[in-house]
Amino acid sequence: MTFVGLFTTVLVACGGGAERDPPEPVEPPAGWEAVEPADADKYQAALEAARAEQDLPGLAGAVAHRDSRQLWVGATGLSNLTTTTAWLPTDESRIGSVTKTFTAAVIMQLSEDAERSHITR
Repeated sequence: MTFVGLFTTVLVACGGGAERDPPEPVEPPAGWEAVEPADADKYQAALEAARAEQDLPGLAGAVAHRDSRQLWVGATGLSNLTTTTAWLPTDESRIGSVTKTFTAAVIMQLSEDAERSHITR
């Protein structure tokens, strides 16, 4: 499987969120299938570790494998600190201008890494 990218949306607020069980998996859209359960567990654990490490109240992310058309979408933490609402993978979030710059930088880094891996093969 070729790793294509990891795109994350971050809810920025003060303080950490309460611990919650991971939300139920999201069904992929037509033309895609879910990643293997072991991979989904690894991706969810990485997302939860990133949220804890950065002391974020909530974090959502997605991983797409272009060649196998496999998709994982996950979330952890809270989407609303006042109501202590869990952040679900199906929740919509606003992406501000700073996030666009961050996303562009991550895509550029992933592209450079992919180029290097093809050159060294």
